[in-house]
Amino acid sequence: MKSNPEPTIEDIDVETKSETRKMIEKFVDENPEAAAALLRNWLQDEW
Repeated sequence: MKSNPEPTIEDIDVETKSETRKMIEKFVDENPEAAAALLRNWLQDEW
């Protein structure tokens, strides 16, 4: 029995989402007006 199991696809997926979330949060922090406009466009398009 291994004490450190190998990463699974789910583990990698969580790491990817975390990295994506960091990028989105950075974009929103640096460009709040652009982020708001993007959200408004999505809502208008019933996205």
